[in-house]
Amino acid sequence: AGGSEGRAARAMRRIRLAGKEIPRNKAIAYGLICSIFGIGKPSAFKICQDAAVDPSKKAFELSEDEELRLVEEVGKWTLENPLRRMNKANCALLLDIKHRRGVRMSKGYPVNGQRTKTHKKTAQKLNPGRV
Repeated sequence: AGGSEGRAARAMRRIRLAGKEIPRNKAIAYGLICSIFGIGKPSAFKICQDAAVDPSKKAFELSEDEELRLVEEVGKWTLENPLRRMNKANCALLLDIKHRRGVRMSKGYPVNGQRTKTHKKTAQKLNPGRV
């Protein structure tokens, strides 16, 4: 009876990494991808590998030790709000120095050389001024 209570308590425990809750019923790598801004598929698997955690293990199956290793490993990355601020600062810098990319970002135009003869209006609707 004691084992089932421990399992239920573990299943209810929530894991917080980088200020975000990881979904309990998803594989840990997929949970990282879904819930934390700045972690994609390659970086999620790299984090799991560096922390010596099985990426296919569900979040509620993690032991305390594995959880601590994951927290330590995720702490080494720039994620969430600092990453958003950094991206915004990079875009603002491009606009400050009047770089072509910065000017086009501020107007909502395509930045990476896409055609504008017919698709400019759509681009403006989809990218309303990124700076």
